Amino acid sequence: MVANPNFSQNYIKKNLKVPSRFHVMLPKKGKKSDLMFVQHMLAVFKQNGRLATVMPHGVLFRIGEERDARKHFIINGYLEAFIGLPSSLFYGTGIPACILLMNKVGAVDRDHVLFIITNRKYREGKAENHLRPEDIDKIIPAYRSGGNIPAYA
Repeated sequence: MVANPNFSQNYIKKNLKVPSRFHVMLPKKGKKSDLMFVQHMLAVFKQNGRLATVMPHGVLFRIGEERDARKHFIINGYLEAFIGLPSSLFYGTGIPACILLMNKVGAVDRDHVLFIITNRKYREGKAENHLRPEDIDKIIPAYRSGGNIPAYA
């Protein structure tokens, strides 16, 4: 599954049709539903499912229930990798983004999360920044190898 949900969209808890999909219920006021999207996607894909979703970088740092949701992803081995992206990469937002790679295959045995930080490798643009082909060519092998690359992965 590949997804790019709206960043920081609000939701109303009472309007949730299938609350059982959410292992960690986020605040009643419904601010920052980013990890609600991730929980929903995890709940609906198969046991051999994989997910790559674009999220605001803040999903890595927010506290409270969002910290609990991250903990749920890590404890259950679903979060395979985090790819930090440069700011201003997406049209209409200057905030840095990331890609969360979730994988149910091997989740039981997964005991680590791969972090790839690409925020220093990009081409600066007028209205938005760009990942160059050589930047992407570095991300993919780093993810596939899962290895340690100093100051990068």
